[in-house]
Amino acid sequence: MSKHRNVELARLQAMNVPRIRPHEGSSVTAVVGQSAMVNGVMVHSAAINLADAPVPERKYAANACGVVYEPGNVQLLFAQRRIGGDELRSLLVIQMSPAGAVRLLAAAAQLSPHSLDDLVQQGIVQVERSRPITVEPAQTVEMAAGFCLFAAGPDMATLDFYQASAFALSAVPHAKKLAVDPVVRIDIRTSLLIGLVEQLRELGPKLPQMTTESPK
Repeated sequence: MSKHRNVELARLQAMNVPRIRPHEGSSVTAVVGQSAMVNGVMVHSAAINLADAPVPERKYAANACGVVYEPGNVQLLFAQRRIGGDELRSLLVIQMSPAGAVRLLAAAAQLSPHSLDDLVQQGIVQVERSRPITVEPAQTVEMAAGFCLFAAGPDMATLDFYQASAFALSAVPHAKKLAVDPVVRIDIRTSLLIGLVEQLRELGPKLPQMTTESPK
């Protein structure tokens, strides 16, 4: 009996070796940086290039947006309002962790050649705050995402959301790659996107501290 149990334990340990599992998603290169113990857990930093990831097949055009915060969870709301009124036609909810929201803010600050702040300071775009979204319409869809790649011009912005499973994240230090699933592409007015980013910034201390150190 003891020998059988040892064999089963060895098999489980082999199965739990971090690796990219089949069908986890499309692999993008990860440049792994420094590691550190945080509250007894080893945390690895890495830089990934989402530009190498496939474009999401699902598309959604939003003319309203918002942010809802709960401890441990940030909900990004993207909606379509009906013509001639305040009623919502549909709503898309993107569930993100606070760390995912911080990554989105970092991406917003690193836009090139002009950041969102540059567009506002140069008078190219005005900040637009969407009317609060307080009701879920019948057509409401919820998705999870941990990463966002986006581009913005004076008029419109495009946000591509991606998700990586816990299995994929655990494989990064060993595989030097991250498997990501394309979730959805959002098209929205740049002015509304800037208002959304402002709402995220207002969460302030509720979000984890952002690190600016690049992997070496």
